[in-house]
Amino acid sequence: MMEMGFEIQLKEIFDDYGMDFSQMQVVFASATFPPKVINIAYRYIKQAITIRLPKEENATNKNIEQVIQNVEDDDKLLRVFELLSS
Repeated sequence: MMEMGFEIQLKEIFDDYGMDFSQMQVVFASATFPPKVINIAYRYIKQAITIRLPKEENATNKNIEQVIQNVEDDDKLLRVFELLSS
């Protein structure tokens, strides 16, 4: 949310409502954590723990095949069941 421009709303929630972070657990999760977002998160989390995957484990899985199918609206649910059963 921070990266998408919701920083003002988050600041309002965190600051203006007097949230006491020492009395709660706060979790920020992101597939990407650019420096701007990290700085904002650390403003609110004083004892942060960061968990990162090694780059080789964080790579795109080459075994995934993506398929695009055009399906009429009325046939979508049936097609999902067909795919799940196959």
